[in-house]
Amino acid sequence: MAFCSKCGAEVADGTQFCPACGEALAGSGPAPGGPAPGGPAPAQGAPNQQYQAPPPVANYANLEQDADANKAFGILAYIGILVLITIFAAPKQSLYSRYHANQGLVLCLFGIAMSIVVGVVQTIISAVVFNPFAWKAIAVVTTIFTLVWVAVSVIFLILAIMGIINAAGGKCKPLPIIGKIKILK
Repeated sequence: MAFCSKCGAEVADGTQFCPACGEALAGSGPAPGGPAPGGPAPAQGAPNQQYQAPPPVANYANLEQDADANKAFGILAYIGILVLITIFAAPKQSLYSRYHANQGLVLCLFGIAMSIVVGVVQTIISAVVFNPFAWKAIAVVTTIFTLVWVAVSVIFLILAIMGIINAAGGKCKPLPIIGKIKILK
């Protein structure tokens, strides 16, 4: 058994800090994650308890630190309706997550609008199908419309993938076509 040189308390061998006063014991350096000599001491009456530093807080003025702290929110913003998680759960002071939330929201709203347009047009085409004289024209129009819808869907998918790549890379780069539209501030 050893004794603390500051308060005289008995300490177990291999202990780096006195459990009574928090003094670093002779021949021991600071413990990983523990207090530096002269740093905050553990609470009295809490034997073998080491000081734990609070987790680092992101510096939202520094884009790199902001991006590192909020990459998951940036990525979620481009996965359809999951943009709502980024909008409501991400820190409001994070410019990085707000930027990607705006881009993802615009992409999601355009996708919903395109789905509504497709539904309306398909309903109109279905109503006209009952005309026995127009079936060939309707088949051609439906085929063309389906090809256009597939192309638009591929464009939305490519924009979402580009957004995810930018968010994962810590970049705030606007998406083509929709990148200039701002909904969130």
